[in-house]
Amino acid sequence: NFSSLSAKYPLKLISPTRATSLPRDLGSVFVMTYGGGVVGNDSVKLEVKVEGRSRLALLTQGSTKVFKSKSVGESSRQALDCTVEKNGTLFVLPAPTTLFSNASFVQSQLVELQDSTCSVCLLDWYTSGRSLSNATELWSFDLFNSFTSIRYRNMSLPTIHDNLVLSSSAEFVSLPSRLGPYTCYASFYLIGPAFVSLAERIHDSFTQSANIVYRMKEPLDLVWSVTLIKKGEEVIGATVRAASKGTERMRNWLRGEAEDGL
Repeated sequence: NFSSLSAKYPLKLISPTRATSLPRDLGSVFVMTYGGGVVGNDSVKLEVKVEGRSRLALLTQGSTKVFKSKSVGESSRQALDCTVEKNGTLFVLPAPTTLFSNASFVQSQLVELQDSTCSVCLLDWYTSGRSLSNATELWSFDLFNSFTSIRYRNMSLPTIHDNLVLSSSAEFVSLPSRLGPYTCYASFYLIGPAFVSLAERIHDSFTQSANIVYRMKEPLDLVWSVTLIKKGEEVIGATVRAASKGTERMRNWLRGEAEDGL
């Protein structure tokens, strides 16, 4: 049950009475916007609180489409600000972000964990743009800036800060040159006791496959890496990064790696 659930234009929140594909003790909310995407210079902020011993999944029905900016130099913005209390678990599992040609988008995802009993699973992924027959929108957006912070209220515990900036500015090498041949990138963050076993299993899988990747002469359809997050010698999570030659290839890989642990 939700103590409160409200939104105003252009954001809307839908909580299904029962999502059959999800566990019964997991609350779920679909985060959507009117028009099916981020329009013009929209600025959206969502505040989320997961109370003690609760579990919440934030989902989307489709990719977050970011349309062309109305004015040069102006960006659409989206902010997610979450707090997870003692023994709470948060899943942030959206479909990928897709920026149209000349779009500019800035997003932030901030998660504060009350203590080491809290857990968060957060997926941040994006594509090269709309799939068109002539491929003219391949990495043709103006700006994509994604900032992710996961921190403990007790600052003696590790903090994750990731800041991705992809710009078509002339001072940088072109986006297709930097990001090709891949068309989908993902960062997958697993923190807390609910996800330690999954983090370790994915790390073991990467260790076993790493030697094969290093011997390849041509780019693979999907490449990935894992970094364990530790407090002293204790594993408390992992950061997983991947790049693939297609969104469905990435989706299937993520599902395969996380299926048993989520």
